[in-house]
Order: sequence, then C-alpha cells, then structure tokens
Amino acid sequence: MLDGSDIMLEKAKESLSGDNFEYIHQTFESFIDEPVEASTYDFICSSNAIHHLDHTEKEQLYNKMYKALKSNGLFINIDPVLPNSSLSEKYQFQLWVDWINNNLKDHGSQDKIGKYDHTPNSYKDKDENKPSKLSTQLSMLENVGFKDVDCFYKYGVFAVFGGTK
Repeated sequence: MLDGSDIMLEKAKESLSGDNFEYIHQTFESFIDEPVEASTYDFICSSNAIHHLDHTEKEQLYNKMYKALKSNGLFINIDPVLPNSSLSEKYQFQLWVDWINNNLKDHGSQDKIGKYDHTPNSYKDKDENKPSKLSTQLSMLENVGFKDVDCFYKYGVFAVFGGTK
C-alpha cells in the first residue's frame, strides 16, 4: 500500500493482514519522480485517490504502475470519474444523493436524510479533486501498454476500472 498519509497506512494495516502486503509512505507525485523497480507486483489497486492528480500526473502514474507490475499483473482503480456532460452530471449527482439518503434510511438515521445533499457539489467545487472522464482514463491505460482494459463496474460518478500487463 502506498499512501502519503500515515493515518491511512495505519488503517490499512489494521484492515489487511498477511505477508504479501507492503506499506509505503509516499505520495503519488514522489512515486512518479523516482525510478521504479520493474516487474515487482502481481496486483496494484487504488481506491479514491487518483482523482487528485491532473491529466499529466495520471498518465505518468499509470505508466509507473504498468512498469511495476509483473507480466499478467492486474491494476484496478476505484475512483470517481468526470461525467461526459452537464446533463449526465446532473443525473449522476442525483444518484449519489439518493444513495446517501437511502443508506441513511437503511441505517436508522432518518433524521439526517437531506443533510448531505450538498456532497456532490462540494466534491465538484474542491480544487483538489481533478476527475477525468472514464473513457480518457481507459485510453491512458491502453496507451501505456495495459491490455484487457475495461470498466468493471460503474454507479454514477463512481467507477471500477483497470487492466493487465
């Protein structure tokens, strides 16, 4: 696990156990800038992080991840993606709001329904969030050499996608 946050690494250590995990305290930006040991990993997964990188940094990161994977290694990214249009964004943000409110209802928090309706727009307004279109990221993966590139699941702005080396 690579993360720039000690807190997130500690949470990962609590959740994941076994000898096959490596925990690295490093940002994506410094990972991009350092030489990578080729063919090191069987599997690389990112969750809710890569959307903080701009287009160029995403391409550089995908390239580094490709180099770091062993032959037939798998990369999976779980991340928000940019909707293709303003109309699509409207529908996908409403799915997000509905999902939040349904979960609050299902967990007995009816008093909080509607409290988080601003979440999608707050996400969109933060400069730190730089999502790219799903199609753009799939093309990036193919361009650096990944094969079997696909989107495995998508719900609104949230997607699971990746490919193999």
